[in-house]
Amino acid sequence: MYCSFSDLTRWSFRQATADARAQLTPEQEVQIMDAYNGLDTFPDVDQALTMLAEMPSLDPYVFSNGTVSMVTSSLQTSPSLARASHVLPSTKVVSVDSLKVFKPDPRTYQHMAKASGFEGQLGSVWLVSSNPFDVAGAVAAGLKAAWVDRAGGGWVDGLGGAMGIKPTVIVKGVDEAVEHISRRSG
Repeated sequence: MYCSFSDLTRWSFRQATADARAQLTPEQEVQIMDAYNGLDTFPDVDQALTMLAEMPSLDPYVFSNGTVSMVTSSLQTSPSLARASHVLPSTKVVSVDSLKVFKPDPRTYQHMAKASGFEGQLGSVWLVSSNPFDVAGAVAAGLKAAWVDRAGGGWVDGLGGAMGIKPTVIVKGVDEAVEHISRRSG
């Protein structure tokens, strides 16, 4: 069974409001979901986007479990991402929705490699994420991965740890990941 990430997000929100015994009108739900699409980025992302604008050798993409329309909406409504549309235009959105599976399924990372022009060259593709499941999936599939550890707690992932999988590099922010990838790619 497959449901889009957009539907899963909405249904999860409904479950959370029910658990909190909150009652929302349909209009309030729409307002909140629209606000969710416009969430701003962490401060380190702003610096990373500025750096990427000055590094034409790096070719960034947005790789998401979300639908293209969901991610495109976020790119347009999030203040930081909207300002960086020259770095991350909507043409650089890679969604797994067409595959009808979610990350960390290995097919999703193969899809990302193909979409970015690196089909069959997964080791040339970097994933930057603060989600351990995504990092573990990417590394298991053959990509390099920078895990963003903003809290500084160190790599702790039950699944990845049990399988001996760890990030290629651990960084404190996306800006640090961009610096590292630039050095490794240069």
